[in-house]
Amino acid sequence: MKTFLEVFPDLHIAENVRGLLEMVGIEKISTNRDRSVIRVYIDSPRLMHKQSIYDLEKGIKEQLFPGKRVTIKILEKYHLSSQYTPEKLMNVYRDSILMELKNYSILLYNMFRKAEMDFEEEGYLKLSLEDTMIVRDKAQELVRILEKIFTERCNVPVVVKTSYHPVEKKNTEPEIIYMKPQAAGGSGVAAGAAGANEAYMEPSGAEPASGGVDLPFDEGKTVLKPVGKLKTGGNPAAGRNQAGSANAGSGKGGEYRRSGYMKKSDNPDVLFGRDFDEEASPIEELEGEVGQVVIRGKILTCELRELRSGNTLFMFSVTDFTDTIGVKIFAREDTLDDLKTAVGILENYVNVAGYTPEFSRFDLLLDGKVESWIRFANSLRLRLAIRLAMADPDKARQEFADALAGPLGVFEEPTQLVAVTTDEEYSNPLGEINRVWGEVYMNASMESILNGFDDPRREAFFEPCPDDVLLPDRDGRDSVLIPLKGQYRGIRQGTMFAHTLYSALSKIYVNVQTKPILMTAAEVWFLRAEAALRGWTAEDPRICYEQGIRCSFSQWQVAGVETYLQSDCRAADFEDAFTPENNIKARCLVSPRWDDAASDEMKLERIITQKWLAVFPEGCEAWAEQRRTGYPRLFSVRYNNSRNGCVDTEKMIRRLNYPSSILDSDNGQYEMLVNALGGPDHAGTPLWWDTGRNF
Repeated sequence: MKTFLEVFPDLHIAENVRGLLEMVGIEKISTNRDRSVIRVYIDSPRLMHKQSIYDLEKGIKEQLFPGKRVTIKILEKYHLSSQYTPEKLMNVYRDSILMELKNYSILLYNMFRKAEMDFEEEGYLKLSLEDTMIVRDKAQELVRILEKIFTERCNVPVVVKTSYHPVEKKNTEPEIIYMKPQAAGGSGVAAGAAGANEAYMEPSGAEPASGGVDLPFDEGKTVLKPVGKLKTGGNPAAGRNQAGSANAGSGKGGEYRRSGYMKKSDNPDVLFGRDFDEEASPIEELEGEVGQVVIRGKILTCELRELRSGNTLFMFSVTDFTDTIGVKIFAREDTLDDLKTAVGILENYVNVAGYTPEFSRFDLLLDGKVESWIRFANSLRLRLAIRLAMADPDKARQEFADALAGPLGVFEEPTQLVAVTTDEEYSNPLGEINRVWGEVYMNASMESILNGFDDPRREAFFEPCPDDVLLPDRDGRDSVLIPLKGQYRGIRQGTMFAHTLYSALSKIYVNVQTKPILMTAAEVWFLRAEAALRGWTAEDPRICYEQGIRCSFSQWQVAGVETYLQSDCRAADFEDAFTPENNIKARCLVSPRWDDAASDEMKLERIITQKWLAVFPEGCEAWAEQRRTGYPRLFSVRYNNSRNGCVDTEKMIRRLNYPSSILDSDNGQYEMLVNALGGPDHAGTPLWWDTGRNF
């Protein structure tokens, strides 16, 4: 086993960490199929703080893979001395566990942080948790993680038992003054006693609220701490949860002074209050007397109360999913409309700025940030608008324009894509069909275009043929060598092929750990190219088209895009590796290079052909676009085995039949569906947006 420093000799490491690594060995290094994740398995006789592990991961990524879309995971295993009992291990390793839990789930972090621990029984950790419905639901997950850390990572076996104790109820009504969404409608809240010239606040003699705000849950600390320097003042006797009542610089706890009204921001993104640029603080981390803080979260409840003074008291609760805090704002009549508008927008809005740890943990498609989902929604809207291009041109044009101008925009960068994570329990079903069943190979049309274009993405999409094939001739006596090794060869559809022959051809790259891709920035650029071609936008279709290709090349990490954009290569004729009867002339009529002099139809063929390549291996969208436009020009199915010839071998399947269960269970509903379809219920009937024309 080589040491860590032997494997990474050129890695710049802090001296204190380098000393720890002298006895750390590397058991193995592995990666997934697309090399987006590299796992380094280490073995150490000494504990390492989780921060050191994170620093090493960051160092490897930044120093050895600069600019690459790769994730480094260090998986540590310790063989510790016998002096480490579960209790001693917890004493020295608790901070690391907390840091790890915080990165994994803020909820589990808080559960563990607040838990009471007992090691009185040998080999057992008794964990007393706060008795809430959420905690009870997540307790077993926390147990699983702790047992895994102790037993598998540290080789200190322990069994974790849980019990529950009542939650200590706390007052949660600090006063928060400002609200500001992040770009295009987020939900930010600046909190605390901000000073006389920053906001209008009711003086200490104002009518108090009668009662508190009912919160969906009331757990943990709901107090505030300053972002920067703590401003003095406040009443220490008021308690931790009265932090918001301290007036900055006044020296009098719980007393606000009226000294003017705040100037309305010129920023259209600010719905109420002033501009601020401070970083948001998690609510669960807020402690002590408040100076000024910024929080971001979701408005859970809202209540307006008219006071005898003629002012209005707004009360609402905010959560950032680490904790919840009660908020009160005194508003004069001239601020009421602005405030009502702000609350109306924020009420059902969750953290456009991206700090949603619980949401992030359950996000299987993107990066856990709401702004990414907004871009995804806008991008999907572009896709659906284009689908309506001939079915409802006016609506399509308007929807496209609205989506393109939507908040936070659309996918534009190669890293902006939607893919289903396989890091947890989900596995890619196409990968199983490919690797286990052995039934997914390069399509003849794909071979014709990729090989003809000399497209560099070919090597990212498919594996070359592994070996040449030796076949008996027709009389079974002599052998015929079919040279295939290293080539990219495919299968024509509908040839009734035999697995024994064609299993030697090019498989797709997908395995069970490959993340299924649902949408890419490249597709969005091709959508924009088509919209520009139709005159829906002022964009240049050529620029959008070429940007789509660049984006796709970058996504697949292949070089040569500028040469490719100037290529006049054409699709190649298809020659079947084993059966000459399946040979067919190339059908694709375009090259990668854009031609401004071409007809709109030829330009559209270019756009859709490249989109077809860029969305690979997302077959559903490729199928939809080929049906809508007729591009790319695919090879016909050789043998027509459809019922009564209902499917045209040139046009191929247009839809899936309605489930037979509907006909059996609800004949009336089935007849309604067939009437809406506008044709017989078979695979040859086009859908309503499949009009058979493009302009």
